[in-house]
Amino acid sequence: MTLSQLQSEIFKAVRLDGDLSQVQSVVSTKDLSAVERLRTYQRSSVLKITSCLEDDFQVTKSFLGEDLFEQLSRKYFHQYPADTHFINECGKNFPSFLQQEPLQKQLPFLFDLAKMEWLRVESFFNFFDYRTPLPTSINPELHRIIINPSLIKMNSSWPIHKIWEDEVAYKAEPSELFIWTTENRKVHCEAWPSDKTLVLNALLSSETIEEASEKLSHNMGVDELHTIFQEVAPRWVSGGLFEILVPES
Repeated sequence: MTLSQLQSEIFKAVRLDGDLSQVQSVVSTKDLSAVERLRTYQRSSVLKITSCLEDDFQVTKSFLGEDLFEQLSRKYFHQYPADTHFINECGKNFPSFLQQEPLQKQLPFLFDLAKMEWLRVESFFNFFDYRTPLPTSINPELHRIIINPSLIKMNSSWPIHKIWEDEVAYKAEPSELFIWTTENRKVHCEAWPSDKTLVLNALLSSETIEEASEKLSHNMGVDELHTIFQEVAPRWVSGGLFEILVPES
């Protein structure tokens, strides 16, 4: 048996639903049988992934309560046994799992809330792809926009950013949420009024400030656009949503 085959056999066995009696590569001793030894690893594995799930879905857990969350976690891992060696990926199917549960009718915002919490995890790990952009053919006299690669957008029928912050089941309200991570390892979740969201989306879909301004000129007055650029855009930059490369004078 090769090392990879051995690792695969033990990996499958110590999952929540693994059959420990079928493992042939672990031997028994006079003090501890092979099954008992593997069961110790299995319990440790389950505790680790359950703890990881609790960390990734803290607000979801607060709505469900500790006992129900634990029951659902075990049910989840039975339906979606670990298929990766990266523990940070164990909760990737949890939002869709909750969407199929009857309690979704009692807590209709639950799927969106869990999805948002999972996107926070993805954003955190995406941040480490942040690199200085390579030179392009864009006119060097223009103000180039460099978007934080951890940025993820999410549309919801609920004000998830408020539910997440306050743990209150607000009334349904369409919202577009922006999720991103900054150098201090903090994950941000925010939403803005429709006029500011319009401007932000134009900036995020453009390569330069000038291109974004051209797009927005068809929908907003010059004064209104100028005000938003002056008041909000600097906060978006300082908040880490994107950078602006200023042309050299």
